[in-house]
Amino acid sequence: MSFLQPLIIQSKKRMEDRECVLRFLAFHMSSWKKYHKNDLDGHLVDAMKKINQMSNEERCRLEGTFKFAMKAARDIFDHDAFRKRYGVNVRRTPINRALFETWGVGLANCSSTEIQRLIDKRKQVKDNLIELLGYDQEFNDSISYSTGSPQRVKKRFKTVERFIQEQLAC
Repeated sequence: MSFLQPLIIQSKKRMEDRECVLRFLAFHMSSWKKYHKNDLDGHLVDAMKKINQMSNEERCRLEGTFKFAMKAARDIFDHDAFRKRYGVNVRRTPINRALFETWGVGLANCSSTEIQRLIDKRKQVKDNLIELLGYDQEFNDSISYSTGSPQRVKKRFKTVERFIQEQLAC
């Protein structure tokens, strides 16, 4: 039975990856502003139904948007993308699903020019995000506990939207 352990771990990881992607897609297709029920699973199921009803062309567009956001996250944050980072020399944490969906949607909503500006000042962006994580406990809670709560969904999306706009304004 122990020989199955690597397969079980790999399968679990793949399911977590798929959940991250689905969370991004769900909040990209249906704005977080419309999320009112404390039912993240239902929100994800609704997103899957919408995806299954899309044409191939619509799914390709959605895939392109996802890839755009993921490339932007990598180019801005490198290996720290979607991770809670509390200091430059602090150990890297696992990918956080709530940060994945929130940053993914936030970056997908940026233009190529805005992404390039964030890339150009990536050190400052990363430093400012570390600072945000260090002082905004409500934001930390919104990405750590009860992440399906409408209040916490709104808090994290509003915070990341505002953060991106502040970084672009500097």
